[in-house]
Amino acid sequence: MQNKDTNSRIRLLKVLEILKQTDEDHRLTIPDIQEKLKKSDILSERKAIAKDIASLEEAGYPILRPSGNRQDGFAMLDPLFEEYQWKILADSVAAARFLTLTDSKHLIEQILKATTVNGRNLIKDTTKINRDYKSEDFKNKYKISTIFTSIIKKRQITFKYKESDGLNAKLKNKIYTVSPYALILWHEEYYLIAASENHDNPIHYRIERMVNIKPTHIPTRPMDEIEGLTNEKHKEDIQGYIRRTNDLWGGTQLIKLKLACPKEIQSYLRRQFGKSIIFTHNKKTDLYETTVQVYDNDGLYYTLARYGNNIRLIAPKQVKERYITFLKNILSHYE
Repeated sequence: MQNKDTNSRIRLLKVLEILKQTDEDHRLTIPDIQEKLKKSDILSERKAIAKDIASLEEAGYPILRPSGNRQDGFAMLDPLFEEYQWKILADSVAAARFLTLTDSKHLIEQILKATTVNGRNLIKDTTKINRDYKSEDFKNKYKISTIFTSIIKKRQITFKYKESDGLNAKLKNKIYTVSPYALILWHEEYYLIAASENHDNPIHYRIERMVNIKPTHIPTRPMDEIEGLTNEKHKEDIQGYIRRTNDLWGGTQLIKLKLACPKEIQSYLRRQFGKSIIFTHNKKTDLYETTVQVYDNDGLYYTLARYGNNIRLIAPKQVKERYITFLKNILSHYE
C-alpha cells in the first residue's frame, strides 16, 4: 500500500501533467483539477491541490493564476511546445512513409495527449494521414531502433537487402556488413548512410528494403576514412553527401561540374547544391557560372533536366556528352 508521501508525489506529478495541457484560453479551476484527478483514481482536497500548484510555482513553472474573477482558473503560461509546433510534429508523423498507418495513428494520439486544448483542436481539424503512402512493414520501427543503438555504440551491423519495394520482394543473395553513421529522413523515408568493410566510399540504404538487421561487436570504421562524409576540416558533412549524390542516388565517382544559369535561377541551384556555391558573371553570355562537386549518376541528369533550358552544363566534356545522350533517349520515346 502506498504511503502518504508517495501519494502526494504522484498527485503533484499528475497536477503538473494536467496543467501542461492548459493555456490562457483554456484554464482549469481547482474543482476542474479535482475531477480530472478523480478520473485517475486520485482523490484530493482543494487545499492539497492549491499547495501542489504553489510548489510547482516555487520550482519555476510559470502558472497563470485566477484574476479578480475566481472562475478564471489556472493555466500553464509556458507549455512545452506552442500549438503550431505540436501541429508540425503531428504533420511529420502523418507524412512519414516509413511508418505504418497504425503507428502513425498511435503517435498522433500520444501528441494529442500532450498538447493543449487549442493544439488538439488544430491537429484534429487539419492533420490528415494519406493511407496510400503508408508502409505495410510493422518492423520498420524496430529496424530504426536497432540502427540508432548501433550508431550510438559505434558498432557495425549486418543485414540483407531487397531487390525492390514491397513486403514480399526478393532478397539479394548477400549479407551486408557496414559501419552505420547516420539515419537520415529524406522525402518522408529513412535512409542509412554507411560504409562497407572493403571500400572507402560511402553508400546509403533505404530502411524499407533492409531485412534481418543485426548488431555486431565490431567497431565502426572512423568516418574520416570514408571519402565524402567529412569536409576539409574533418568535420561530419552528411548533408554535403546528400547534395553531392543528387538527392541520394548512387555513385562512386566525384566530379567537378561547371554550370551556367540566368541570374534568377541562382537561388534554385543554391538550394540544390548548397548555399556556399559562388557564381561569376559571364558578360558574353549574360549567364552566371558556378562549379559544384557531385557524383556522376543518373540522379544528376534528372536534376539537370528538371531545370530545362534554365541551366547549361559546360564541363566536363564527357559528362556533357552523357547528358546529351540522356536527353536524346527521352526524346526518342516521342518520335
